[in-house]
Amino acid sequence: MANVFDYLDWRGDLSFRADPFNVVDNIIFSIISYYPFDGIVNAEFETGSAIYLPEAFNRLLELIKDEPGIERSFIFGGRQKSFLMRLAETPRYKDCLLCGYTNKVDFEREMQFSAIIISAPDIAPYVSFRGTDAAIIGWKEDFNMILSHSVPAQLESVIYLNKAAKHFAKKINTGGHSKGGNLAIYAAAFCNEDVQRRIDTIYSNDAPGFNKLIIESEQFKKIEDRIDCYIPEGSVVGLLFEYVKNYKVVKSSESGLLQHDPFSWEVKSKYMVHIGTVSRKSIFVNKMLMEWLENMDRQTRTIFVETLFNIVTEANIKSVPDFTDNKFKNVTLMIKSLNNIDNDSKKMLFKTFLALFEIARDNIQAVARDNIQAFMDTNEPLRGKPRGIL
Repeated sequence: MANVFDYLDWRGDLSFRADPFNVVDNIIFSIISYYPFDGIVNAEFETGSAIYLPEAFNRLLELIKDEPGIERSFIFGGRQKSFLMRLAETPRYKDCLLCGYTNKVDFEREMQFSAIIISAPDIAPYVSFRGTDAAIIGWKEDFNMILSHSVPAQLESVIYLNKAAKHFAKKINTGGHSKGGNLAIYAAAFCNEDVQRRIDTIYSNDAPGFNKLIIESEQFKKIEDRIDCYIPEGSVVGLLFEYVKNYKVVKSSESGLLQHDPFSWEVKSKYMVHIGTVSRKSIFVNKMLMEWLENMDRQTRTIFVETLFNIVTEANIKSVPDFTDNKFKNVTLMIKSLNNIDNDSKKMLFKTFLALFEIARDNIQAVARDNIQAFMDTNEPLRGKPRGIL
């Protein structure tokens, strides 16, 4: 089961002139935005302020030796560090320049935003937006997507793309993984018209969708045919909200939510390994979550999100690794903070979770009924997997 590591072995010695930019390069460029280049890659967009990719990566590796805590920001764990080392020595990317790095965390605006420009002589500059990293404030912003039409990171992505495009005269590509793909689409849809005309491809890699207002807007329709959308067979994130309809399903070596990890996506030569459709489990979970969200009014959604993250904040959890550090202590603090929440909010929280469980139960019963009906219709024995499609 080959992945992006194998791609580096197979084609890492080929320049972009010999073998043009492809979809697997897009996955790699979207992963690059997850690395913390603070103090290494300049925030300016001018070519003169750019740094070659190998040099930037080697500086980051040296920094990690002195400050191993940096690895706590690696949302994909050990594979992300290993990939960093491999990319630093891969000839295909030796002429890539990095510039325009920004990394903003704003607790007042509840925003986590980061982006970087990757360019090379024989490719269109790639504006790579980072997905949700290990910071809890970024996860809070993701939840805020169910509350408002636009979150601060989306608005920031438009400003960033407009500024970046001024420094590149030719066509540009943009993309990202997870929330990064969402930001790439949003920025492309709402950027200046002259910038929008120069965008060649918008890569969305298992990114959440948008509300109907955005999907049906004229701005979105102008760029819809340029969106190259990929989701894994067991996608949950990439099917949330109103999503891009013309998506391609890629095979993953993982199961469940772990399929969101781009290092698990299977490749062959310079292509992603495609399969026919998402799994029934993915359809089931997506239907369940969307039904749950649709049954909550705005006030209920707001109370749910605020209450949930108040519990996390009071437990002094600031990043994803904090959940695994001293688990017993964290669970104790979360229970204690739950007791400090006012009764109305607490009731709303339990009521909302109960609604999710009830929807799950009803959908499971629907699958069971479909199975029974399929058996009655075909008189064939069931083989352990649901035959009905939700």
